[in-house]
Amino acid sequence: MEAEAPSGAYKLCNGHKPQPES
Repeated sequence: MEAEAPSGAYKLCNGHKPQPES
């Protein structure tokens, strides 16, 4: 799931660690 989702908004929306898409 994580792999095909954006590296930032996805985690934030899911309540995971907010990772900046650098």
